[in-house]
Amino acid sequence: MFLRYLTIGRFTIQNDQGTVLGQLKRQYPEDTGFVLLPMDMVYMNAGSVRESYPEQMEKLALLKEKSQKDDGTLTHHIHPFVFVDPRRMTEDPNYFRFEVVKGKIVLLDCFIKEYIEVKHFSGFKIYPALGYFPFDGRLLPLWKYAAENHIPVLTHCVRGPMYFRGNKIPD
Repeated sequence: MFLRYLTIGRFTIQNDQGTVLGQLKRQYPEDTGFVLLPMDMVYMNAGSVRESYPEQMEKLALLKEKSQKDDGTLTHHIHPFVFVDPRRMTEDPNYFRFEVVKGKIVLLDCFIKEYIEVKHFSGFKIYPALGYFPFDGRLLPLWKYAAENHIPVLTHCVRGPMYFRGNKIPD
């Protein structure tokens, strides 16, 4: 267990995501793809965060952009996901905006649309251990949108070193 946390620490002390990605790339064959999974830890009641979630996402977008040469070929395969927290959906009305058109979810201009449809991020990530449930009603339109557009959804389901420190809401 100690060695596991030591390895995690070796990567988390880095100043930026690009450095971590560079270290990982050196350990894998040249044609390896990397799924990049951001975390929005604002709502886990564990203190302030060093970098805002939008700043983190913009840096991921730059890493993705840098992975493409001018001719469109890839220098490495990067597949960043968008982290989703229903509390951010409630707090920030421009995070996830949609309308239903002929039974389908259509994204309006919003954060999710920017990263999925414009910047072509590869999927959605949730981490319910941060204090919400994967079946939270606020997430249902997003799950419908993901299903309609064949967008993967990844979830972490266990309590690890990062978890919600507050009281869960009974409903």
